[in-house]
Amino acid sequence: MRLFCLPHAGGSAGTYRRLLGNRMAGVRVTALEPAGRGTRAHEPPHRTMRGTADDLSIRAADVLAGDVLAGDDPDGYALLGHSLGALLALEVAYRLTRRGRPAPRLLVVSGRNPPHLAPEATDLHRADLSDEDLFARLVALGGTTARASGPLIYRTFMPVLRADLALAGTYRPPADRRPLDCPLLVLYGRDDPLTSAAALRQWHRYTSGPYRFRSLSGGHFFPMEHPRDFAAVVEEECAALPGRRSR
Repeated sequence: MRLFCLPHAGGSAGTYRRLLGNRMAGVRVTALEPAGRGTRAHEPPHRTMRGTADDLSIRAADVLAGDVLAGDDPDGYALLGHSLGALLALEVAYRLTRRGRPAPRLLVVSGRNPPHLAPEATDLHRADLSDEDLFARLVALGGTTARASGPLIYRTFMPVLRADLALAGTYRPPADRRPLDCPLLVLYGRDDPLTSAAALRQWHRYTSGPYRFRSLSGGHFFPMEHPRDFAAVVEEECAALPGRRSR
């Protein structure tokens, strides 16, 4: 099965190769990189959810079409996204199904309240924050370290982060959209100040299929704080999907 991974605000999808490895028990970890970071750092970031999700869904569809042309059957696909990536994963899933693809074997949303609800704390989305204040808030969440600050980071990283935060802060899902028909897994850090258990439970409205909630130790960036635990849960949930072929 091919697992498309989408990053948090300001992050790179390539991080998942370090967190999950390139292949886990028959799961092909595939970074689905938005413009403006990682291997696409030379491209300007998209400013809307529509543009970002359209771009990423086309890239995912191309990968899946390439598998077919190569005579390679990846046993379906799954999507995983953390924080902003959770919203992107949801939108990519909808777009792939509209393109005639089957629904994902699994949709994993991590570290994000459902899209009809705001994060529990919204200071990060304030447009009037200076680079220094915004960076300090990111450090407090565990997304980076204070020693990483400096003019180069502010010049290269902060524009991407701000674009991503604006994208997440203005996104609203269509009110008349039907739920996806796929399993949904919600992962969250027990000490994450941006989510709450009550809010996370409302992710169930986005699927007509089975859904599960699993908490892990850590704060908002729990996948990076506890990568082995995170990888073990993802691998376990993928392996338990009905109809998965053994590898």
